[in-house]
Formats: sequence, structure tokens, C-alpha cells
Amino acid sequence: MRSFRIGELTILARALVFVASAGVAGPTLLAANIQTLHYFAENPYGDMGVMITADGQRVVGDDGTYGEIGFVWTDADGIISHLVNDDGGFGVLGMSGDGSTLVGAITGRDPSRPVVSTIGRRQHIFNSFYIGYVKGASYDGSVAVGASRSRNANSVGFQAFRWSESTGVESIVDYLPEDARPLLTRSWANAISDDGMVAVGAFAMDLKPYRIGTHGYVWQANSLQLVDPLVEGGTINLNDVSADGQFVVGSGSDVGSARRALWWSEEQGLQRLDQLSPTDLTSSANAISADGSTIVGRSGVAVLWDDAGVHDIRTMLIESGVENLDSITLDFATDVSSDGRFVVGVGHDQQKNYFAWRADLYVVPEPPALPLIAVAATGLLVFRLRGRCVAA
Repeated sequence: MRSFRIGELTILARALVFVASAGVAGPTLLAANIQTLHYFAENPYGDMGVMITADGQRVVGDDGTYGEIGFVWTDADGIISHLVNDDGGFGVLGMSGDGSTLVGAITGRDPSRPVVSTIGRRQHIFNSFYIGYVKGASYDGSVAVGASRSRNANSVGFQAFRWSESTGVESIVDYLPEDARPLLTRSWANAISDDGMVAVGAFAMDLKPYRIGTHGYVWQANSLQLVDPLVEGGTINLNDVSADGQFVVGSGSDVGSARRALWWSEEQGLQRLDQLSPTDLTSSANAISADGSTIVGRSGVAVLWDDAGVHDIRTMLIESGVENLDSITLDFATDVSSDGRFVVGVGHDQQKNYFAWRADLYVVPEPPALPLIAVAATGLLVFRLRGRCVAA
């Protein structure tokens, strides 16, 4: 086993800052916190369903019925909308980094159609496809990726595509080596970099000379790199890519084994991420921060990976002073803000009611309202997370 450093994250867990001005002193408590945003109609597809903007101030999620957007939430206003599309339900599967664009599928039609929609007005519905969905979008929403099936009666399963406002739809499958295309049974695209120039997802193949199983891929600047499973016959699915396209996360399994969280870069190749417990049956890395230093997902419960290991997010919050978490379980972490500060996911209470949550892993103190004469910090604890450890 070897480990290497990928990044560093610190959190201000709790600080007591005294501000004195004109003979008046007052304490300000800084602490990590978690908010319950919305209760779902049903379990929202496990590790899918809740997305956050790059700045952490807007959250959207599907209600679990794949029929409408369950909620749009902002830090300033709370729940601001329960949107449905003019043609019926809008199953939301992704959001642009700036929060201006939602992507998913129009589910009121039979069959469903992929859609890219700006907040408040429709932008593009892919009516040329027989069925499909959009899963990821660039920072400004001008480029998107997903999977679809054409109207061609001879077409196979869903196939990955990339769309942009300037060039329209292009097939990612077309970048596969020619001898691999007849082996392809289906493909999909899950995420795209901020500039829209790096896309990730998976291909399913069933014959040699390519390894039998599901292969990840990284599409970049009109070229395609396959990411093979760690063993022949295994599976791999790449879920997210960092803002600059350098780091990729996902999950995969060996033949007959449980699913494991994975991390990839062109320099380091494919690596397994640590599990929270050796007894965890499955783990998955669902999202990554802009610089690749923070990864979130699931390993038995909602977890965060960073520079030296894996952390139970609920335990992190408790150790940071957050109270009243005994009666809830944080099941999945589904997305993370660009700086790694905000994490969103799905949890449930003792009655098995599922809800969306947002955790703020540290709080930046606001400037004092009164002229600052003296500042004395008491009990300022800066925690260095125990980090992400990748084993090879």
C-alpha cells in the first residue's frame, strides 16, 4: 500500500472571538452546521438527487418520483420553487456551476426527452432523440452531456452524447477506436468540466480484445481515453470531474466483489479510495471539489475524503460542536461546492423519512459591525482533516 498527498483542507470548528469597541464587548460563536432543506416524497434514488452550485448558495433536488423538481433552495430565501415543466414533469439530474441551468429529462412525455433548461425558461429539448436524459453541465450551462437512444430501430441501448449551444449534439461514441465500436452495448456521460472540454462517463463492452465489463472514459479536446477496470471483467463508472478536468472520481467493482470508490488522474492512474470500515459492502465517490482536494460520497454512510483519509461527515459535525444529530442518519453525500466548504446529500430520520441536507463545514467570521479596538481569540481550534488516503 502507498499513499500520496493530493490536497489539504482545514475547517474552523469553533472559535470564540471577543470584539471590544467603545467599552462594549461581545462574543461571536463560529461553528460548523447542517441544515435540513427538504423532505422527499420517497427515497430519492440513493446517491442521486441533490446538487449544489459552485458557491454553495443554491441547491436543487429531484423529489424521488422522477416526475418533477422536488425543490430549488437558496441560502438567502430557503425553498423558492417546486418547478414543473409545461409538458409535464421535469426530472432534474444536474445543474450548472453558476446555478443558472438545470438539466435532466421531460418525464411527462412517453418516452422521456433530454432537456437543458435555464431557470424560469426552457432552453433546449432534444426532440430528435427517442428517449434519454441530460446529466451534467458546464459552469455556465452552455455545454451539457447525457445519454440517449435514437429513433433508429437498429440502435442499441443508451449512448453518450455532448451538446453545446454552438455546435449542437455530437456522439462521444464516435471517438472510440473503430474496432471497439461493434463491441459496445451502451454508454453514458455523467459530468463535464467547467469549460465544457472534459467529459466523463462509462462504456459497456462485451467482447475482447477489450476487457469484458464496463470501462470508464475521459473525453477531452476531441480525444478519448479509456479507463479500464482494475481487473478484467470488472466494472467502472466515472461520476464527476474537477473544474479543470484533471481529477476524476467514481466507483467500480472487481468480478464478484462489492463496489469501491475510485479516484483517477492521468498522472497517477486509477486508485481505490479508503473505506470508512472494512465491513462496508459498497462505497462510491460521487463528487469532487474544483481543485480535487475534497471528494464526497458514501462508504456505509455519507463520507468525505481529503488529504489523508476518509471521514464520516456526521461524526465530523458532532466533533465540531453540532448538536441534536442522534436521531438522524446521513446516508449519502452527493455533491460539494468548489472550495469544499459546503456538502449536500440525502439522509433519513428514525421514521425513515428521507430529506435533503446541506452541511457547512466551516464558517468564515463576518467583519465586526463596530469599529475594532481589540480582538482576543479564545478556544480557536483549526482542525486539519485526517485526509484522503489512496491505496494501490
